[in-house]
Amino acid sequence: MSTYFVPAGSDFSADDGSAVIAVTCNPDPLGSAPPDNADVLSAPSADDLLSVTLAAQPMGAAWRSPDGVAPDTTSRMARFWRAVSTPFADLYARLFDISQESTSVSIVESLADWEAEYALPGPCAPFDPDEAARLETLRLTVRGQSYVTPAEFTCLVVSMGHGEVVIEEPAPFRCGESRLGSDHRLGNAAMPYEWVIHLDTPFITHFACGTSELGIDRLTDFGRASEVECRVNAVAPAWTRPVFSYALAAD
Repeated sequence: MSTYFVPAGSDFSADDGSAVIAVTCNPDPLGSAPPDNADVLSAPSADDLLSVTLAAQPMGAAWRSPDGVAPDTTSRMARFWRAVSTPFADLYARLFDISQESTSVSIVESLADWEAEYALPGPCAPFDPDEAARLETLRLTVRGQSYVTPAEFTCLVVSMGHGEVVIEEPAPFRCGESRLGSDHRLGNAAMPYEWVIHLDTPFITHFACGTSELGIDRLTDFGRASEVECRVNAVAPAWTRPVFSYALAAD
């Protein structure tokens, strides 16, 4: 028997009564809507910094009003310090922008640097001049570095546009646990390390007289999710071997 992982809402059921676990995936897995981590110093104005600047002046009547009295923000001195604060306001805004380049979900200017770090474009992601496509490829690559569980790989495949996916963890026959004559399979030595990704095939073609060629066209052929296979193989745990099955009914 096996354990199956499917996206939440799937109508898949196991014929042999194996456990089927529904996985709820993040509706925005690639972070197209980055978190809002701005604060009062993310993009301050000169007026926002004026009170700090005035408070940092030396003590004494020549620099500020007497103790306990709020400084006059319309005075000549205040206007001078407001002008001095303007480049610091620009500096704060720029520093915040730079901090946003530290995560793949919020980058604006350093896309090329991130691509160089993750060796993109690569075999699973040919070059695409469209910036949105490049960002999606980068975020898929970054998130894929941490995937370990079947549930996480289920959501990875879903995020690549394959809503009909079933991931199976086969269970080999075990003495003392399994029963002869039941749905428990004998399996082989590699089965504990294998997991199966069941996908819809995008198309099925059959040999047709008059259009197909002997020695070239197969009697029956099907489309493969080449990008999914490449990505999953690239980030699958090293001690496992993913197996791809296109047995699900094609649309």
